[in-house]
Amino acid sequence: MGKLSVREILLLSILWFGIFCNYVCYSIIAPFFPQLARTKGLDAIEYSMVFGAYSVSQVIFSVISGKFLTKIGCKFIIVSGLFLTGGATVLFGCLEKSPGGKVFLILSILIRMVEGAGFAAYLTSVLAVVVKTFPENPGYYVGLTETIITVGMIAGPPAGSFLYLLGGYHTPFVVFGTLIMLTASASVWTVNTSSDNQSREKPSALTVQEYLHILKLPATILSILCVTLNVVADAFILITLSDHLQQFSLHPLEVGCVYLCLFISYAFSSPIAGRLADKLKLEYILQCVGSLVLVVSFMLIGPVAFLPLSPKVWLVTVGLLLKGFGAGPLISCSYSACLRSARQKGGLPENFRTYSLVSSIVSFSIPLGQLHACLFTFSTN
Repeated sequence: MGKLSVREILLLSILWFGIFCNYVCYSIIAPFFPQLARTKGLDAIEYSMVFGAYSVSQVIFSVISGKFLTKIGCKFIIVSGLFLTGGATVLFGCLEKSPGGKVFLILSILIRMVEGAGFAAYLTSVLAVVVKTFPENPGYYVGLTETIITVGMIAGPPAGSFLYLLGGYHTPFVVFGTLIMLTASASVWTVNTSSDNQSREKPSALTVQEYLHILKLPATILSILCVTLNVVADAFILITLSDHLQQFSLHPLEVGCVYLCLFISYAFSSPIAGRLADKLKLEYILQCVGSLVLVVSFMLIGPVAFLPLSPKVWLVTVGLLLKGFGAGPLISCSYSACLRSARQKGGLPENFRTYSLVSSIVSFSIPLGQLHACLFTFSTN
């Protein structure tokens, strides 16, 4: 892994800043939107539909954007995706001016679907561009991208709360939405499309046959399962952990520190696992180890009935740390495994078309897990 050029540093900085801002926006909606929705006359089931609309839109448009990425080009999709998410985020902050009832519900769902479509296009393009720029270390840089996602998730609630106190509900959404649109403008100058299509043939969209071809590979199915189930597991913890911790009578600051254990360990393990996968070609072993660590982590968080243990704060903390470490290989290694299998067993060439195909598969799996989590929340409500 050689020294990065100035152009590569600028490219990663812009792409990762866009990822960071989008995940800040994603994480600040949960603390603030339900309260506004209730004042507008929505119940828990109705505002859960707003959260679900984002994931549904992402599932659909991650495939669509991946399909046309090779034809339209990564620069256009990155810039337009950021403008869509930024504009939709600003509009979401203006919902406090909306009439209540069904009008508010419909506007909320439509805005979230536009935001989800834009971010699905952006994330798919970012993964493809990052791997195209660093083809020798795909797992490592996908892992670093996951670290940026984690930092955004951690920074979102305190940053959103600070801006909320300064100016009310609309302020955090307007601020970060504006930052996302400014990032879109910067992307025009930093994203290079010269090598999107390295052959002399006219660029064309990915075909259904290409998707079916890669879906026949066992590594692809394994990657989809690993990514999707990891996201579902994260969502299950975030939904249920607060109630589980009530028995310990913790201070809110202590509760926040317990949650941080999950994010911090994942932020470290994801790039490390990706680097090991790139260097040692042990993607499948790392995926298996990560899955086993996840099982152990849930056994400790409970703890399960057959262990001679009673619920303790330190057990929950250790379980969350293990959950984060186990989750690291499940996305970064899944990307590497899927890409290597596509080239070696699927016979696909080492080009931007293959990167786009694999990126759309992985970016599709993330909102698929989020959608299952939303359905879980909807059913419990």
